Amino acid sequence: MSPKPTLATVAAAVCWFALAAQLGLALHAAPSTPAGIAQAALAFLSFFTNLTNLLVAISLTLWTLGREEICRLTRPSGATALLAYLAVMSAVYAALLRDLWEPTGLLLLAEVIEHYVIPPLYLAYWLAYVPKGRLRWQHAYAWLLYPAAYGAFVAVRGAITGRYPYPFLDAAALGYARVLLNLVPLALLFLVAGLAFIALDRVLARRGKSASRLPAGRRSR
Repeated sequence: MSPKPTLATVAAAVCWFALAAQLGLALHAAPSTPAGIAQAALAFLSFFTNLTNLLVAISLTLWTLGREEICRLTRPSGATALLAYLAVMSAVYAALLRDLWEPTGLLLLAEVIEHYVIPPLYLAYWLAYVPKGRLRWQHAYAWLLYPAAYGAFVAVRGAITGRYPYPFLDAAALGYARVLLNLVPLALLFLVAGLAFIALDRVLARRGKSASRLPAGRRSR
């Protein structure tokens, strides 16, 4: 199957650039030892933004190369889940995290790409290429497994290293009870985002079916 030179190709390339910049800066600041490099790489993956953008880059690359059959993330359920994760990621960053630090240079560029460029590009890809009408409402609940697994990973890593990627997940400073309370609205946000995109998927599927029933002359108007 031949490669697909589409906006997915551009989105994948931009996403890989931002991830490479983030990882490169993290490794440059780390001690030049195997342990230091490993810790920097693990810290890079401890950020929901980086981890989710990595999944997006992989799925877009496989789709572009025509190898989507080997990855569940390119299927309607996986692609819509990624879209919901990106939407929540951008909303949380804009509302809670953007003003907590002031990145500059290459780091600023990577942050802008990951939070503000990739989500709309991926939405455009989803609208144009992901088949519609194949989702069920219960998919939104299954999609909560990824953020739940991420939260467990952050808790375990934080308990071992004392380091947390986000202030609202810092159990050392807030305590586990407070962190659990913070996770409730986040879980609801992920659920609402998932349900919203499933609803949009159904609306687009109905419109597509309606358009397919029209005579050719009317569809071209």
